Amino acid sequence: IMSKIRSIQANPTQEEELRKAEVEKGDLPSALSALYTRLSEAEQNFSDIDIRDTLIEIGDYFQAEGNFDRAINIYLIAYDKAGASDIKIDITLKIALIGFKTKNLDMLKKEIEQATALFEEGGDW
Repeated sequence: IMSKIRSIQANPTQEEELRKAEVEKGDLPSALSALYTRLSEAEQNFSDIDIRDTLIEIGDYFQAEGNFDRAINIYLIAYDKAGASDIKIDITLKIALIGFKTKNLDMLKKEIEQATALFEEGGDW
């Protein structure tokens, strides 16, 4: 379903490079630094669920900061790690909210279509 409706795709390589550069540069806000530390620990010691949940929090951080492109990419990476439809619906609605905030009606429409399709597939939201 994802490829039928959503035109944007996750770019985990780009996100990893950006994160690495930010960490090397230093001077990260403490909240973001803590999230990156948690993500690193999850990648080394825990499951995809822990990684996904931390990625969603990092996406929320960037959305709150107004860095919508970065938030969308991170949400899409988390989406790819989501097994259950309810998590996919939550992530899709977060992206739809960005479409609403940026007045990107095409994105908003596609994300609502995506959420509807997931719900119709049996998503429990």
